[in-house]
This record gives sequence, structure tokens and C-alpha cells, in this order.
Amino acid sequence: MSTAVQKAGHLKPEVRLGQAISEFEYILSDAEKSRFRAIRTALPPAPPDVMKLTEEIDAENSRRRRRCIGPRLTSILQAIQQFAPVIDTVIGSSRSQIAGAIWAVVKTTLSDAAAPRYQELGYLFPTSGVRRTLCQYFIPMVGLCKQSVLFLRKSSFKQLSQSIVSSFDAQFGHFEVELSVAAQSLREEVSVAAKREQRLEQKENSTFRSHMTKRSEVSEKRRQLKNKLRFLNACSTYDYQAPWKAARKAGSSHWLYDKDAYQHWLHCPSGALWCTGILGSGKTVLAASLVQHLIVNEHTPTAIVGYFFCKHSDEASLTTRTILGTLAKQMLESAPEEIFDAVPYWWVRPVPEDTLMLYLRTFTPLHKQVQTYYLVIDGLDDYRNEELMLLMPCLRQLLGLGNVRLFLTSRLDTYQWMSPHIMPHLQVAMDVSADLEQYIETELEDRLQSGYLALGDPKLVIAIRDELISGSKGMFLWVAFQLESICAESTDSGIMHALQSLPKSLPETFGRILRNLEKATAPDNQAVRRKMFEIMSAAQCPLTMRELREALSVVPGNLDWDHRRLINDMQRTFNQQCGSLAVIDEEDNTATFAHPSIKQYLLSSAASYGITLSKSNLYLGELCVTYLNFPVHETQLVKRKLKRRNLQPTDIPTEIISSQLSRYTAVNAVAIKLLKSTRNQIRDEIDIDLFGWTDPIVPNTPAEPHSKYAFLSCATKHWPAHSSSFTLETPSFGLFCRLLNGDVSFIPQPWIDCKIIYYDAAVENPLLWAAATGHEAATRFLLDCAESKADAKDTCGRSPLSWAVEGGHETVVKLLLSTQKVNIDSKTMLGCTPLMFAAGRGHFDVVKLLLDLGADPNAKDHVGRTPLSVAAAEGREAVLRLLLETPGVEADHRDRHGRTPLSGAAEYGYENVVRMFLQRKDVDIASRDENGKTPYSHALQIGHVAVAQLLASKMRSLGLHIEGDEGLTRLDHQSDE
Repeated sequence: MSTAVQKAGHLKPEVRLGQAISEFEYILSDAEKSRFRAIRTALPPAPPDVMKLTEEIDAENSRRRRRCIGPRLTSILQAIQQFAPVIDTVIGSSRSQIAGAIWAVVKTTLSDAAAPRYQELGYLFPTSGVRRTLCQYFIPMVGLCKQSVLFLRKSSFKQLSQSIVSSFDAQFGHFEVELSVAAQSLREEVSVAAKREQRLEQKENSTFRSHMTKRSEVSEKRRQLKNKLRFLNACSTYDYQAPWKAARKAGSSHWLYDKDAYQHWLHCPSGALWCTGILGSGKTVLAASLVQHLIVNEHTPTAIVGYFFCKHSDEASLTTRTILGTLAKQMLESAPEEIFDAVPYWWVRPVPEDTLMLYLRTFTPLHKQVQTYYLVIDGLDDYRNEELMLLMPCLRQLLGLGNVRLFLTSRLDTYQWMSPHIMPHLQVAMDVSADLEQYIETELEDRLQSGYLALGDPKLVIAIRDELISGSKGMFLWVAFQLESICAESTDSGIMHALQSLPKSLPETFGRILRNLEKATAPDNQAVRRKMFEIMSAAQCPLTMRELREALSVVPGNLDWDHRRLINDMQRTFNQQCGSLAVIDEEDNTATFAHPSIKQYLLSSAASYGITLSKSNLYLGELCVTYLNFPVHETQLVKRKLKRRNLQPTDIPTEIISSQLSRYTAVNAVAIKLLKSTRNQIRDEIDIDLFGWTDPIVPNTPAEPHSKYAFLSCATKHWPAHSSSFTLETPSFGLFCRLLNGDVSFIPQPWIDCKIIYYDAAVENPLLWAAATGHEAATRFLLDCAESKADAKDTCGRSPLSWAVEGGHETVVKLLLSTQKVNIDSKTMLGCTPLMFAAGRGHFDVVKLLLDLGADPNAKDHVGRTPLSVAAAEGREAVLRLLLETPGVEADHRDRHGRTPLSGAAEYGYENVVRMFLQRKDVDIASRDENGKTPYSHALQIGHVAVAQLLASKMRSLGLHIEGDEGLTRLDHQSDE
């Protein structure tokens, strides 16, 4: 080894990174150098540049009629773009030449890797350690770019020859490992820096705060940034980019941009554009393409693009709170740090939807630079009705900000139900004929070139194309599944038979795939498939291949874990058992159904598969509880102390080889060694610890205590949700009680650090947690405890009963009331009763139960609202009808501001609710509040034309004077246009 190379390892990372960039530039041609230097000397990359570059990549790729690859580059490009402000801060330069150079390198080469995202590190952790590790991360990235350029310069023949002689991993694999090691080092450095910063801040608070009268500019900037990040993290920590990238990789759609409705929406001050289409018609692909189109063409300092894509396999994404929190985070991410000083210090946890909307109404006007917000929400059909009921008034409030343009996608029935409550809006129907034909031709060409589709008669491809176009009925999803079945045929005769018997609908398609899978597998394997489908149907979030592998090996109630039950090749088994019904995500290696309709089919009676969501949830709950009670966890996780190894440069090659060694490559190597050994040697070596010998050598992180137990983290997090329906007859109920009692030392009791209770309230009574989450088994268990307090309140004055009714957990409500120790009309600090919570959420059965047991229908909160007022303002028609039929209810009650239930219904545009009140003789339809407004004027001011017309007609019939009638005429004309 030369002296220069030996010394290189001791150079500072910044110098080594500069050397790597210079070496990359050296291998470029003159034309490439000119382009490289032009990019390098341009302005530092901004966030929209990431989308623009990925669009350029896909535009170039589309000329070769290939799939979208740009989104796969998003992570690394964002990391580089975010690298510039970090280096600016930690080095103190006005402009980062290093970051610009790295952007030029990657833009020239167009590579990708798993990149960490720490865009605010410079302000948060201004230490040389963070700077060094950031530079260290990008050194192998530049090396990868250099190697890629050299490889791509070779002729196709030489590339093929080299690929045969030397595998891709041998040529490029070490870069991936170096990047992974560097990324882990960066995470550890950030963790250490965060703890160091926290200790220094605590010391400063206790010793010097009283003497501090002035902060430096940098210190104040850091404080404001911390406050802002605390606020944004409280809004949401959901990874909203992952579902978008998955949708964007599926394809492109551009037909929308020429539609008149789109052009009108694009230039209107505020409004919603609703795109409707049938199942599988490509709505999600369209929305993903629109996001990129808006960011590239509309995103400016005065216009912000936000988006949310439902991930049907992740329960966290299926809540109104997650949607609003994610959108709020994107809307306020670029806002000045100083406006967040108004956020209360205690606001560190998620808050209810109404509080979040309050902050949006407060902060968006202060973000004066932004004039327009484009917000895209996809997948409304996947949400439960109660969540959509919560979402509708929030969307109305977003439009009420005056500068928000919403784009929504759903099927027609969802649109017809929701759209009257979200005004103003335009509708556009999916028009995919051209895109669908292009998709079919591109897919057929790709499969022919890859050999996945083999034909004897080349003219047969025309018949395949024509049959797919005629039978698709606008469904991309249907086409995708038919292509799989056609390509599975090995003869022209088989392909023709498949074309003649194509299923007519998606359920018929799913049924055929299941039948073919059952024919191709043995009965034992069919049981494995059923378990896979049950676990995937009930899982709160998608499981990785390793997690699913361990979960399948667990026998409910059996604490003797036998590693021989682990599936040897999980990926191959998964593909064989699930076929095209399920896929493995290429980014996080998780198992998901290929489309939410597949899960719906499996859980329906049409599938005749016998899977129900309740049974699947119970099964997964037993797996989690059994797994967490394994004695092996107690002995190895508690006693084992982690030691961090300090790697030397000379150790790196060994580490790379060891960490990249596949577990089954290692097992096979040992098996071959044993096979070749003599009988005596086999007897001596037969006790080799395969698990310990084949475990990765790369040191584990504190977040992953033991790499053997992949399912541990998932089971620890989600066992409470999956065990809710346990009963005394459940075989694993005793193991469940051990977890609830805290008898398993490394598993915290579920109410510890509970995030259900808002405002960071302490959960001193476990019943609050059990009631809020609707955990029936835990409620029964805790009520039987002598120290249990059935009516204890939290710091906001809420009882377990109020939490249970708000969630609509009828069984838990009955359990609490059966103790006869609960006040049915218990009030919170704001005077809200359980009946108000139930009425506001629209839980009909719970409201009826409370009324039957004597709850006061006229109870009043701190502003004088009754349960009827709350239900009317939320548009809960069924609950309102029930309350109005209750003897003694005050249908025309006025709160402290003089507002009646009719006023609230009119203000929020609930036409059917208004009709209910107009049918009653004890309601004054012309009542005025403290501001002199009538229900009619409330509807007119907001723009609810149908409600205003309804009230005006009733008032005319009663001979009442209508103020502002000309305003109704004007709105009526606008609605006609």
C-alpha cells in the first residue's frame, strides 16, 4: 500500500470528500466536465429541484417507453439538497461549494441510495462531529458515481461480459455497505449530539438562566428552530412521502391538465376539484403525477404544494388526524420560525382535529409570503364513514382560509355523499382511454423484451392487446392481473384459452387467482397462505419479510419457540403462496396486498375463504402475546449488554464482507463444510450455533436490541390493539394478563407514556387508556382489580366513560356503567358530558344507550351548548332524529351567544338537518344571535346556497322578512355558472 493511500485514511472527511469529487471530475469527458462545472457553480439546489430532476429522468426514460424510475431517486436527492444548508451552518460559509459539487456529481450520474434526512442538523447540532459524519456519508456516494460512469462507458458486450465474470454485488455492493455504515454513524452521532445538547441546556437552565439577559443571534435561532420542529413533529411524524413514491413509480397520467375544470381550479382563489372514477381506474397514479406536476410548475416561495396518500395497509394513515396533521406540517414547514413562539410549551403531543385547525387558522395568515396552498388528498374510499364525517368539516375550514385549492379523489358514491358538504367544488371524471392503451402497449413490450411473455406466433400480441383494451372497462388494475395470468402460460394455445376466458370483474379475477394458487400448492402450504393473509389483513402496519417470517413460526399459547419452524426462504415462499395478490415493497421490504380491494375481497363472503377481520385480529393478538412471553426474550434481551465496536480503517473490508453475507449463504456454507467433513468431524462440529455464527457482525443499535428477534418491535407496539377482543376463553388470556400486570420486565404497560390522552395529561388511571382505546379485555381485567377507580378523571376532567363514548366503544361503555360506580352525566373542565361526546361523534347506539339509562339530553357545557347543539353542528342526522324524539328535549335552546342548534346546522350547510328543524313548530327559524345573525344569514355568508334557499322559502311561507335577499340571488347565479 502506498504512503499516499495510507495517509488518506487519516485526512479529515472534508478533505477526503473534496478529493473524491476531484477524482470524479477527472474521469469526465470535456463535454461532461462543462456540464458538471455549470451545475456545480449554479445556485444551491432548492426543494423543487428534486422533483424537477426526477421528472427529467422520467421524461428521458419515457422516450424508451419504460416505467417511472425518478421517484426511486427522491431520497438521495433530497438528502443532497438538504446537505447545503447544513454545511452552510456548521462551516459558516455563505454558500456551500461542497454541497453544490455533490449535487452536480449525482445529477451527472443519476444514482440512488438509502439516504438519511437531517435537513436542520446545522442549527440543532453545530458540532464538528456531525459535520464530519455528514461529509463521511457522501464520500462513498461520490465513489459510486465514479464507478457507475466508468461502467456505463463500456460497450454493451463488455458490460455483459463483466457482469458474467463479476457480479453486481462484487462491483458495487461495497458502496451500499459503506453508505449503510456511514448512515448509521450519522444517526449515532446525531443521537450523541442531541443528548449532549440536552445536558448542556439543563445545566444552563439550572445554573445560568437567572443571569442571562441576552442571547446571541445563533442561540436565538436555534431556540426558535427547536420550537418550530417541536410544533411540526407534534403535527405529524407520518412518512407521507413513501406512499406517494410508491404511487408515482406505478406510472404517469397527464390527461387532466387539458381539462377546463382543472384550468379553472388552478386559477380560482379557493375551491375543490374532485376527480371520480371506478375501482382500479388509476386515480392514485393520477394524483401522484399531479403532485409532481404542481411542484415542478406551480411551486414557488408564494405557493406551497402539500399532499397525502392513504396507505391501506397502515392503520395510522386511515385517520382524519393523520391527514390534517400531515397537511398542516407541509403548509407550515417553510413558515418563519418566530411565528411558532405562540405555541404553548406543553404542546408536544398530537392534539384533536379542532385544535389543529385552530392553529392553522392562526398561523397561515402570519405566513405572509405564501399566497396559495395546493393540497392533494387521495384514497378517500379507504376511510371509515366516521372518519370521513370528521374530515368533512375540517376540509370546509381549510377552504375557508381563502387561499386553499383542494384536489380530492374517490369513487362516485363517496363523492355523492361528501361533496354537498364541501363547497365550492368542481368535478371531473377519470378519462383514461389513451393512458390505458399506452399502459397496455408498454407493459406488453417490456414483458416481451424481458422474456417474461414468450410467444410462438408474434401476431398473437395484437390479439392480447385488443382483448385487454376491450375488456378493461377503464381499469388499470384489471389489466395488470390479466397480464400476470397471460404471461404464466407457456404455449400459444394456453394464451388463447386465457384470452377467451378472461374474468369480467375484479372479484372474479381474485377468485380465479386464489383457485390457481390452491391447485399449485400442497395442503400444508395452503395453511401457510391462510396465516399470511390473516396476519396481513389484521396488522396495524405492514410487516417486513423478517417480521412476517417470525410471526408465522409462532404457535399461539406455546412458549417453546423452535427456530426450525422458521421459513428458510421467506421471499420465495411469499411469492409462491400469494402470487400477484400481494407484493413486497422494494423500499422497506414490507408485505402488502397489491390493492386494497384484495383485502376487501378476502374478508368478504364472496371469497369463501373463511377469513374475517375479527378472527384475524384475534389470531394476530395471540401471536403477539405468545411471542412477547417467550422466555428467550427475558434471558437474552435483559441480561445482554451491547458493546459498541470502534472500527479501524483496516477492519472495513472484513466488516463489509461479514455484514453483506446473507444468512442463508452462511448457513449453506456451513452445511457444505459439514457435508465434506468426516463422520468424526461432523460429530464434533454438529453443535455449531448457526444463529450466532450467521448473525450480521455490524454492531446493533439501541433501537434494535437483538437482530434475531425481528418481530419484537412490532409485537411490543401493537399487542394492545390486537388483544382487545380477548376473553377468558381465549387460550392466551393468561399470557395477556402477564403483560398487563407488568410481569414481563422489558415490556412497558400500555398506558405508560400513553399518547391517547391529549395535552400531555398524565394517565394515572389505566382505565382511561383502556376506555379511550376501546380495549374490552383490559377494561374487564382492570375493573376486577380492587384498586381500580371506574370514575376517576384525568387532568382535563375527563372520565373513562367520556373517553369510551367518544370512541363509540359500546361494549366498554356497558362494562363501565354496569359497575354502578359511574356518573352518567359527569362533566369535564369545560362542562362536556358523555352524551355530548357521543352525539358529536355520531355514535347512534351509544347515544341511545345513554338516553335509555337516564342521561340528561339538555345538559349544558361552559358556553351553554347541549348535546343537540353539538350533534347539529356536526351534521349527525341519525343522532339528531333520536334526540329530537326524546321527551323534554329543548329543540330551540340558545347558548350564551344566542345561537340555536338550527344556527349551527345552517352555518355548516347540513341541508337534511335543517329540514328536521323546519318540520318542528317549537323552533324559531328567524332567531337572532348576539351579533344579530339569523340561521339564514349564517348560511348566506358562508355560501351554502341550498340551505339558504330552503330557509328563505320557509320564511316566505311564514311571511317573515328576509334580509340580504339580493345576496342569495347573487350566490344562486354563481352556483348555476
